[in-house]
Amino acid sequence: MHLGARRLCYERSISSSLVQTSKVALEAVLIPDRRRDRTELYKTATTDETGHFTIRGIPPGDYKIFAWDSIEEFGYYDSEFIRLFEQKGTPVRIVEFAKEPDSGRD
Repeated sequence: MHLGARRLCYERSISSSLVQTSKVALEAVLIPDRRRDRTELYKTATTDETGHFTIRGIPPGDYKIFAWDSIEEFGYYDSEFIRLFEQKGTPVRIVEFAKEPDSGRD
């Protein structure tokens, strides 16, 4: 999976696209990077046909985002399963609120 997004996300949401090799919908899963025992912080979304997804209502913190085309229901709660894919996760930092950097355009 390749996440085509900023790694610092604004306004407690992430909206991005995954580079896909097929038109199959993927399940994007946002998992806390350190507090994996806090399953209430896990967030999921399914990509559309172009690979786009949005996850909202994310508490501030450091996360990793993973994606699978096929995964057993709630398999991402299994720490042993996630450990197999740890290096493929993309780090993401969610901040409470930040103004996007000025692009220099008026």
